[in-house]
Amino acid sequence: MKPIIVVERFYAELWSQGDLGAADQLCHPDMSFRGSLGQVRSGVAEFIEYVKYIRGGLDPYECVILDAVVQDDRVFAKMLFRGLHSGLLEGFKPTGADVEWQGAALFKIEQERIRDLWVLGDMHGLHHQLEKAQDA
Repeated sequence: MKPIIVVERFYAELWSQGDLGAADQLCHPDMSFRGSLGQVRSGVAEFIEYVKYIRGGLDPYECVILDAVVQDDRVFAKMLFRGLHSGLLEGFKPTGADVEWQGAALFKIEQERIRDLWVLGDMHGLHHQLEKAQDA
């Protein structure tokens, strides 16, 4: 499977559809993840807990690949993240607001699975939207 296909399936199946079972197919057992707020997760089980946390606060939730560059076993993607703030997220109680923010993700693919992922998202922009919705 080509690296871009792995990334497309990762966002479509695991994140947008919430199919947690897809993680075993798409993520390397020794996967490492680093996120925008300093989150660090090692292994598939820890990463699934992170997915549950985000999708618990944003449901429905969608990840859209706006652009991608592929070089050998690496994929760099410009992303749009959006969802309905329906649960506790980053200390914000549910507001019912639609939120969206952009970010970038750098993937390393090994044995047709995600071995390393580093995501940088506009968390300041997300927090601003949640604050505004909470004050409304």
